[in-house]
Amino acid sequence: MKKWQKASTASVLALGILSFPLSSALPFFEASTAQASAAYTYEVTAGKLNIRAAANTQSKVLGSLRKGVKIEIQRITTSGWVSFQYKGKIAYASAKFMLPIAGTGVTKTNLHLRKSAAASSASLLVIPAGKKVTVHEWAGDWARIDYNGTKGWASSKYLMGFE
Repeated sequence: MKKWQKASTASVLALGILSFPLSSALPFFEASTAQASAAYTYEVTAGKLNIRAAANTQSKVLGSLRKGVKIEIQRITTSGWVSFQYKGKIAYASAKFMLPIAGTGVTKTNLHLRKSAAASSASLLVIPAGKKVTVHEWAGDWARIDYNGTKGWASSKYLMGFE
Protein backbone atom coordinates (compact mmCIF):
# COMPACT_ATOMS: atom_id res chain seq x y z
CA MET A 1 0.00 0.00 0.00
CA LYS A 2 1.32 3.44 -0.90
CA LYS A 3 2.27 5.93 1.83
CA TRP A 4 -0.57 8.34 1.02
CA GLN A 5 -3.10 5.46 1.11
CA LYS A 6 -1.84 4.37 4.53
CA ALA A 7 -1.99 7.93 5.82
CA SER A 8 -5.52 8.52 4.54
CA THR A 9 -6.69 5.16 5.90
CA ALA A 10 -5.20 6.00 9.30
CA SER A 11 -6.89 9.42 9.22
CA VAL A 12 -10.29 7.91 8.45
CA LEU A 13 -9.87 5.33 11.23
CA ALA A 14 -8.77 8.01 13.69
CA LEU A 15 -11.78 10.16 12.84
CA GLY A 16 -14.09 7.19 13.36
CA ILE A 17 -12.54 6.39 16.73
CA LEU A 18 -12.60 10.02 17.87
CA SER A 19 -16.28 10.37 17.01
CA PHE A 20 -17.33 7.52 19.32
CA PRO A 21 -19.43 9.06 22.14
CA LEU A 22 -18.63 8.02 25.69
CA SER A 23 -20.53 10.68 27.58
CA SER A 24 -22.87 8.12 29.14
CA ALA A 25 -20.30 5.34 29.54
CA LEU A 26 -17.84 7.05 31.87
CA PRO A 27 -18.59 9.20 34.85
CA PHE A 28 -17.04 12.66 34.49
CA PHE A 29 -16.24 12.21 30.81
CA GLU A 30 -16.56 15.25 28.59
CA ALA A 31 -16.26 14.31 24.93
CA SER A 32 -15.21 17.78 23.81
CA THR A 33 -12.00 17.75 25.83
CA ALA A 34 -11.14 14.12 26.56
CA GLN A 35 -8.58 15.42 29.02
CA ALA A 36 -8.14 14.59 32.68
CA SER A 37 -5.82 16.04 35.23
CA ALA A 38 -2.63 14.15 35.94
CA ALA A 39 -3.83 13.66 39.51
CA TYR A 40 -7.12 11.88 38.84
CA THR A 41 -7.26 8.47 40.51
CA TYR A 42 -8.96 5.44 39.00
CA GLU A 43 -9.43 2.00 40.59
CA VAL A 44 -9.31 -1.27 38.63
CA THR A 45 -12.60 -3.19 38.87
CA ALA A 46 -11.64 -6.23 36.74
CA GLY A 47 -9.86 -9.25 38.21
CA LYS A 48 -6.90 -8.61 35.90
CA LEU A 49 -6.53 -5.68 33.49
CA ASN A 50 -3.91 -5.68 30.72
CA ILE A 51 -1.60 -2.68 30.40
CA ARG A 52 -0.88 -1.96 26.74
CA ALA A 53 1.65 -0.02 24.68
CA ALA A 54 -1.09 1.70 22.65
CA ALA A 55 -4.81 2.37 23.08
CA ASN A 56 -6.07 -0.78 21.35
CA THR A 57 -6.42 -4.49 22.08
CA GLN A 58 -3.94 -5.48 19.36
CA SER A 59 -1.00 -3.62 20.93
CA LYS A 60 1.72 -5.23 23.01
CA VAL A 61 0.81 -6.18 26.60
CA LEU A 62 3.30 -4.51 28.95
CA GLY A 63 1.94 -5.97 32.17
CA SER A 64 -1.30 -6.16 34.12
CA LEU A 65 -3.13 -4.57 37.03
CA ARG A 66 -5.10 -6.50 39.66
CA LYS A 67 -8.55 -5.59 40.99
CA GLY A 68 -8.38 -2.79 43.55
CA VAL A 69 -5.15 -1.24 42.24
CA LYS A 70 -5.33 2.56 42.03
CA ILE A 71 -3.60 4.54 39.27
CA GLU A 72 -3.21 8.24 38.48
CA ILE A 73 -4.48 8.78 34.94
CA GLN A 74 -3.31 11.45 32.53
CA ARG A 75 -5.91 11.27 29.78
CA ILE A 76 -9.10 9.52 28.71
CA THR A 77 -9.39 8.87 24.98
CA THR A 78 -12.73 9.10 23.21
CA SER A 79 -12.35 5.41 22.34
CA GLY A 80 -12.47 4.46 26.02
CA TRP A 81 -8.83 4.09 27.05
CA VAL A 82 -6.92 5.79 29.87
CA SER A 83 -3.25 6.71 29.66
CA PHE A 84 -0.91 6.69 32.64
CA GLN A 85 2.75 6.29 33.59
CA TYR A 86 3.98 2.69 33.81
CA LYS A 87 7.67 1.97 34.42
CA GLY A 88 8.57 5.46 33.20
CA LYS A 89 6.58 5.27 29.96
CA ILE A 90 3.07 6.16 28.82
CA ALA A 91 0.83 3.08 28.92
CA TYR A 92 -2.86 2.41 28.27
CA ALA A 93 -5.68 0.37 29.76
CA SER A 94 -9.38 0.07 28.99
CA ALA A 95 -11.50 2.50 31.04
CA LYS A 96 -14.39 -0.03 30.91
CA PHE A 97 -12.73 -1.91 33.74
CA MET A 98 -12.03 1.09 36.00
CA LEU A 99 -13.91 3.68 38.01
CA PRO A 100 -12.77 7.12 39.14
CA ILE A 101 -12.50 7.26 42.93
CA ALA A 102 -11.81 10.89 43.73
CA GLY A 103 -11.50 14.23 42.05
CA THR A 104 -13.21 17.44 41.12
CA GLY A 105 -16.05 17.79 38.65
CA VAL A 106 -18.51 20.39 37.42
CA THR A 107 -22.31 20.22 37.48
CA LYS A 108 -23.96 20.16 34.02
CA THR A 109 -27.31 21.46 35.29
CA ASN A 110 -28.87 22.42 38.60
CA LEU A 111 -28.28 19.27 40.63
CA HIS A 112 -29.96 17.93 43.77
CA LEU A 113 -27.52 16.88 46.49
CA ARG A 114 -29.36 14.02 48.20
CA LYS A 115 -29.13 12.33 51.59
CA SER A 116 -28.60 8.89 49.99
CA ALA A 117 -27.93 7.43 46.53
CA ALA A 118 -31.54 7.33 45.33
CA ALA A 119 -33.73 9.73 43.36
CA SER A 120 -36.41 9.31 46.03
CA SER A 121 -34.01 10.40 48.80
CA ALA A 122 -34.49 13.78 50.48
CA SER A 123 -32.77 16.71 48.75
CA LEU A 124 -30.26 18.47 51.01
CA LEU A 125 -29.80 21.39 48.60
CA VAL A 126 -29.63 22.23 44.89
CA ILE A 127 -26.19 22.88 43.41
CA PRO A 128 -26.32 25.45 40.58
CA ALA A 129 -25.13 24.48 37.09
CA GLY A 130 -21.43 25.06 36.43
CA LYS A 131 -20.32 24.71 40.06
CA LYS A 132 -17.28 22.65 41.09
CA VAL A 133 -17.82 19.69 43.40
CA THR A 134 -15.43 17.22 45.01
CA VAL A 135 -16.17 13.54 44.31
CA HIS A 136 -15.24 11.14 47.12
CA GLU A 137 -16.63 7.82 45.84
CA TRP A 138 -18.84 6.16 43.26
CA ALA A 139 -21.76 3.74 43.69
CA GLY A 140 -23.27 2.74 40.35
CA ASP A 141 -24.63 5.89 38.71
CA TRP A 142 -24.25 7.90 41.92
CA ALA A 143 -21.36 9.95 43.25
CA ARG A 144 -20.78 10.91 46.89
CA ILE A 145 -19.78 14.55 46.68
CA ASP A 146 -18.95 17.57 48.80
CA TYR A 147 -20.24 21.00 47.84
CA ASN A 148 -19.29 23.97 50.05
CA GLY A 149 -18.96 21.68 53.08
CA THR A 150 -22.21 19.77 52.55
CA LYS A 151 -21.74 16.08 51.75
CA GLY A 152 -24.33 13.98 49.97
CA TRP A 153 -25.11 11.96 46.86
CA ALA A 154 -25.78 13.13 43.30
CA SER A 155 -26.48 11.43 39.99
CA SER A 156 -23.24 11.12 38.01
CA LYS A 157 -25.24 11.76 34.81
CA TYR A 158 -25.20 15.45 35.69
CA LEU A 159 -21.48 15.77 36.37
CA MET A 160 -18.82 16.49 33.75
CA GLY A 161 -15.21 17.38 33.16
CA PHE A 162 -12.03 16.77 35.04
CA GLU A 163 -10.43 19.60 36.93
